[in-house]
Amino acid sequence: MSRNNKIADKDEVLEYLTNIMRAEDSDQKDKLSATRQLGKYLGLEGKKIELNGKAGVIIYDDIREGGD
Repeated sequence: MSRNNKIADKDEVLEYLTNIMRAEDSDQKDKLSATRQLGKYLGLEGKKIELNGKAGVIIYDDIREGGD
């Protein structure tokens, strides 16, 4: 694959973000931002799940009277 010097490819972007995240002289805010962006790319970010409607709840009592 030929490289266009004006446009960063995926690997270059990932390498750049990783370097920011690991650099000791990077600002903490920059490190956090780079880590979040890498996490999103890697699918590590939590997904929001919405539940709508009614759901039944079953409570199963398996505790015996008398303790044992």
